[in-house]
Amino acid sequence: MISLLLVDDESATRNGLVKHMPWKALGVDKVVDAADAFEAIKIAEDAQPDIVVSDVKMPGMEGTRFCERLVKRFPGCKVIFISGYSNEEYLKAAIKIHALSYVEKPINLQELCAEVKKAAELCLSERKAREEFNESAPFVKRRHLLELLRSGSETTIYPEISPDKNYVVSIAEFYSDNESGLGDPFLARASDIAEKVFAQSFCLSAAIDQDRIAVISEEDTSQKRHKALFAELKKAVSDFSEGSSVFLAVGPSLKGLAGIAESYAASKDLNSQVFFSGFGRLAFFSKETAPHAFEMDIPATFKNMSFNSEDELVASVESIRQKLYIQHGSVSETKNFFLNLCLCLCQGVERLALNPDETAKKRMVYIWETICGFKTLDETASFLVDEIHFIYRNGSEQNLKQRTITKVKQFICENYSKELTVKLIAKSVYLSPSYLSYLFKAMTDTNLNEHITEVRVEKSKELLKDKRIKLYEVAKSVGYNDPNYYAKVFKKVTGITPSAYREKQE
Repeated sequence: MISLLLVDDESATRNGLVKHMPWKALGVDKVVDAADAFEAIKIAEDAQPDIVVSDVKMPGMEGTRFCERLVKRFPGCKVIFISGYSNEEYLKAAIKIHALSYVEKPINLQELCAEVKKAAELCLSERKAREEFNESAPFVKRRHLLELLRSGSETTIYPEISPDKNYVVSIAEFYSDNESGLGDPFLARASDIAEKVFAQSFCLSAAIDQDRIAVISEEDTSQKRHKALFAELKKAVSDFSEGSSVFLAVGPSLKGLAGIAESYAASKDLNSQVFFSGFGRLAFFSKETAPHAFEMDIPATFKNMSFNSEDELVASVESIRQKLYIQHGSVSETKNFFLNLCLCLCQGVERLALNPDETAKKRMVYIWETICGFKTLDETASFLVDEIHFIYRNGSEQNLKQRTITKVKQFICENYSKELTVKLIAKSVYLSPSYLSYLFKAMTDTNLNEHITEVRVEKSKELLKDKRIKLYEVAKSVGYNDPNYYAKVFKKVTGITPSAYREKQE
């Protein structure tokens, strides 16, 4: 079954697509919809969509940020953006998360149908490949490895594990800036690398989740093999995806099956310290690696936010980041501390009325869930800085659509004497001509060309009061090269000719 999530804050567009798209014929079995990104995040957890069709610009959280988060959660999800905004930054964001398509508004149903059908076919093809891959040896081996790591039981299918020998469990966690992740084939390859490094003794390695492998090996007293393993994995992940890295946490050497389970627990604790140290490192277990007590207070800058606090807030985050690098406290306490900083931001926003928005409460849920998912301190601190910039960038402004209309009206007022086309105006606000016409009508209840005419007629009325200015000069001054056409337009708007208007003013 193929499921699709449709996200658009314009209810008319959203409801129209749900009702009129031939979903079954396109290969889509289930369609769910959401009015904003926050609602979509909750729905996605239950629906686990194969395809998401999302508007780019929505209140509270842009569609590009929502889809970036969604693809991290569901790497196989196919993204199709719909938008009237052809801004280069949005196109770059779409490319970054490997969006399947970018369909401009007003939506051409035939074009969107073709893109949805292509996405559904791709999902089915990848699903079939996954099912075939799931039957292969790496997944069988994974079940056996997890049984060894978690149980510590004397029952095992590996009789070569001796109760008198010492074993070490290490965890390699991979990081990739590729939003779709490294994938199962790479993790299988990484496991093979581990077993080759420890080829002369017992070694078992397999993926334990979507970005980590565990390695059970016999004691390595010189640490030489684990250093060699780290070097091999670091090279492999770098070759596989530029900007990717690995953190290798090596647990203590302990005896027998029970020792394997205990070493695994210790290596998991050590692995969590990647949050502070970052990727690209090798860490060996020691009693000194336990986290320190968390000691950090909320800075006064966050408690006493003002309209001019943006730079001070960013500087505070950088100071906090540097202190936490040294402190290495509990990861959960650190993340909770960052959540409290975000709460202070939200309280400041409410107190200063910087960005009144009905999505504010939903945004706090999104912030907390996002912080929980971060792997490093750098990611968490950078996210908070982004939130600060987001608040002050959007603070006390009208919503984007209203600002766009204001800019359009300003552009017309400044250029009414020139040749004005919808295409020229649309270019000034980075919209397609068709979408600008739709948006202007929706927001003002007036056609764009009618508004241009009204502005020109009103400007010409001021000029008509001066009898020294000839009628053809008045026409040319407000953008009409043909004085006869100007006269017809003037009469249509006012009910009288320009000459009659002038006489009436006298």
